[in-house]
Amino acid sequence: MVKSDTKKPAGKKADSKKSKTKKSGLNGTIIDLLGDINRSSRASLSEKLQKLGLFGGQERIILLLRDRDGLTPSMIAEALNVSPPTIAKSIARLTARGVLVRRVDKSDRRRANVFLSNVGHSMVKSIEKEQRKWRKKVLKSLTKTEKSDLSKQLKHILSNIDQID
Repeated sequence: MVKSDTKKPAGKKADSKKSKTKKSGLNGTIIDLLGDINRSSRASLSEKLQKLGLFGGQERIILLLRDRDGLTPSMIAEALNVSPPTIAKSIARLTARGVLVRRVDKSDRRRANVFLSNVGHSMVKSIEKEQRKWRKKVLKSLTKTEKSDLSKQLKHILSNIDQID
C-alpha cells in the first residue's frame, strides 16, 4: 500500500465515507477479510459511541455488567477476552466518570467488585439504540436469508477457532 505525501488540512476530518482500514480486496483470504471487518466495525461503532462519551470497548464493559453486575476486573477481562491492564484502565476511566462503582468484596476484602452506577444503568438504552442503528446500516444490503446463512457460517468458523489447540 503506497502512502500519499499529501497531508490533510489542519482541522479537517477525513471523509467518513472512505474506509479507515486497509482493504484485503479479492486477493485477501477469508481470515484477512474477517480481520478487516472486525477492525473496521470496532472503529466505526466506537466513532458512533463517542457521542455518548465512550471510548472503544467501554460499551462492552457496561453491557456485560448490565447482565452480570458485580464482577471482578479479572472476570471482566476474561469475559471480554481483553488483558487485565486494559480492563483496569477502562474501569478507572469509567469510575472517574461516575459510570461504574467499585466495592470491596464482603467475603474477600482483597477483591473489588465492579457495578454499574445509576449513570451506567441510564447509558445502557442509549448504547443499545446506537448499536441497533449501526447494525441496521451495516447489514442493510443483505436479505434476511443471507443474514441467517452468514451468521451460521461465522458461528462454524468461530467454533473451529475455539477447537484449535
